[in-house]
Amino acid sequence: MDLGIEGRIALVGASGRGLGLATAHLLAAEGCHVAICDRDQDVLGEARQSVERVREGVRVVAHRVDLSLPDEIGRLVEDVRSELGPIDILITNSGGPPAGLFDEADDAKWEAAFQLTFLSAARLIRCVLPEMRVRHWGRIVNFTSPKGAHPESDNL
Repeated sequence: MDLGIEGRIALVGASGRGLGLATAHLLAAEGCHVAICDRDQDVLGEARQSVERVREGVRVVAHRVDLSLPDEIGRLVEDVRSELGPIDILITNSGGPPAGLFDEADDAKWEAAFQLTFLSAARLIRCVLPEMRVRHWGRIVNFTSPKGAHPESDNL
């Protein structure tokens, strides 16, 4: 498939594994230069290599980042800009909150889930949207883990 995005710069959140990594692979296959990130440093090296192998000539950078922390999001976007250029495509995947039973989630867990799944997306968008507007081009896709939509119900 040719989506007409060859040469574009893409940033994919929570892309060290799973759906985020699969998305990074698809973007690289389309010829995008890709920035991947994950809070687990141990997965980034292998993830980066796997994205680099998708298509020759595609540049891939990898960053350890916790998307629930505003300062780390700002630093991530600045680092990607300096390494690859202005971000054209943003995938706000956050990986989702940890699985568990509804009645086991206290306010702190709900707040952490909100920080990770909603505020991380809003913060990432705020960082890239102004440049997209100036260039009159950009794509933003928001998704996260289905864990929040399918809570554990074995013990109801």
